[in-house]
Amino acid sequence: MSWPGKHDSDNSAGFTYAEMAFLLLVVALFLVGIVWVVNAAIVKSHPLGKSDTAGRDAERALDKIEALLKTARVFAYDGRALRPGLWTPQQGSLDFLGDLDGDSGTGSYRAGGEKGLERVIIYRQDRSLVVSVKSSPAAPPSTVVLLKGLSPRDQAFSGSFRVAASGAVKITVGTGAALAGTSAIRADRIRVSITTGVGGNRLLLDRQMGLPLTPALAPGRAVP
Repeated sequence: MSWPGKHDSDNSAGFTYAEMAFLLLVVALFLVGIVWVVNAAIVKSHPLGKSDTAGRDAERALDKIEALLKTARVFAYDGRALRPGLWTPQQGSLDFLGDLDGDSGTGSYRAGGEKGLERVIIYRQDRSLVVSVKSSPAAPPSTVVLLKGLSPRDQAFSGSFRVAASGAVKITVGTGAALAGTSAIRADRIRVSITTGVGGNRLLLDRQMGLPLTPALAPGRAVP
């Protein structure tokens, strides 16, 4: 006795397991290809896609800058009047002495009674943000690109210091050159801004960073 409509499975025209697995693999590869093409088109043509990438790159650059600035002992600034509790801008570059490696015997710069410091300059070079490090005035600088694709139309890198207070320590920098001004004006925070260029648009990132060592602000160049 057999049920009406029942067919012998050996005579069915369906897919075998091997054929079904192969078909699913082809479909999966096809879908992955579509997603890849669409995603690439969005990133290439849509400003938000480019902004996401540029924003991540700029955030990573700010992370590196923050790590460098936390080692600072004395910053150079343009000499304008400073008042505690207020911000003063430092446009275009950051020039400071810091202990990058924690070794008092490697760098030849000094600030006050502290030796073994390196000179660090963060600045714009064409459309790149660059950091230059020197261990001594006569040594060639080691230069690293922090970020590419800065906005060509803006002051694409800037910083400003929040003044903490005046100390009582006379600041001496470099290889023995004394700065005029006797007391050290110190900063407890710094605000750094980066403006990138994104396909004709602009993306501004701004971050406030603490300065745990409250570095001095020295008018003019921090080092000879």
